[in-house]
Amino acid sequence: MRSVAVAVSSVLIAVACAQTSRPVSLFTSVRPQVFVVVQKHKLGPDLVEITMVDPEYSDTVLSQQISALGTILGSAPRAVQVFRYGAEIGGKKPLHATLTVDGLISADKTQIRLEPIVKMLTGAPAPTTIEGIDVLYRDITVSPNIVRRWFPKDGSVEAEAMSSGNPAGVEYRIKLNTQDPAKVLFPGEGAPATLEKKTDSTATKQDWPMIAVIGVAALAAGALVYSALLRARPGPQTPRNKRK
Repeated sequence: MRSVAVAVSSVLIAVACAQTSRPVSLFTSVRPQVFVVVQKHKLGPDLVEITMVDPEYSDTVLSQQISALGTILGSAPRAVQVFRYGAEIGGKKPLHATLTVDGLISADKTQIRLEPIVKMLTGAPAPTTIEGIDVLYRDITVSPNIVRRWFPKDGSVEAEAMSSGNPAGVEYRIKLNTQDPAKVLFPGEGAPATLEKKTDSTATKQDWPMIAVIGVAALAAGALVYSALLRARPGPQTPRNKRK
């Protein structure tokens, strides 16, 4: 009978775990290796700032990636500067780059292009391979035209957006699961309309306080079942008194 109570409790707790799972934010699970800031200048071009987290990142590789961005956009980068600035880490200063280009933010600031930035950072050889990216579009507000979460069916790239208050804008955290630029596709850009996207991430976390409450209730329910079974079971038989 005890096994019945334990089984009931186990089933209820398992159901509770399944119902309380939720996606883990990429802002929690992905550590950026590069930070990119994009802003529309009042005269028209898009200003781009790039900061590499690893001070050992190659100046040459970053220059090549900037050239690749121009090829993807069909707009040659202008005023390109690749330099090192800031406190030294391991004997080297962090690597930065600034440039202007066209085609990342629409003139009315209602549409942005994320795909070219992610593509340009894809496919770099080790040890400069990039898997975590943070992109901030300044002075952009979240709208129906802005992709908030993107988890394509093939799992090649994952992206999540959130509103940024300081500075104001839309910030993306991106996880690259491929180093093939041809597989980096975003809706409204290179991704076809038939490419399905997941509704959430495969990684989940549990709401343990709620699980604990439901677990206690499950154990209590199991105890009641066990108690009911005990009451329903016949007691020990006693011999009847013989008649004299």
